[in-house]
Amino acid sequence: MPQTPDEPALHSTTRRRIRDSIHPRVFGWSAAVIVLFVVFAASFPETAGVLFGDLRSRITDAFGWFFILAIILFLGFCAWLALGPYARVRLGPDDST
Repeated sequence: MPQTPDEPALHSTTRRRIRDSIHPRVFGWSAAVIVLFVVFAASFPETAGVLFGDLRSRITDAFGWFFILAIILFLGFCAWLALGPYARVRLGPDDST
């Protein structure tokens, strides 16, 4: 496929937009934490499995009620949108069916 003269400018514009939308401090810390988790889990899989399993069970024991409440609120909100005053709002163009 032949390359048009506008393609390099398009790619550089896209790269610039992506680069400008990434906050360097947030990205750096987030990437470091993710890499640490991955290295830990890959280096010590048994220990990581026990640790993460224990952490998951403690979180679900302490905050299981919050998870159930969040699901109920989300489903109630979806039902209100589907059956309430916003049920007939069109999300597409005016001529869509």
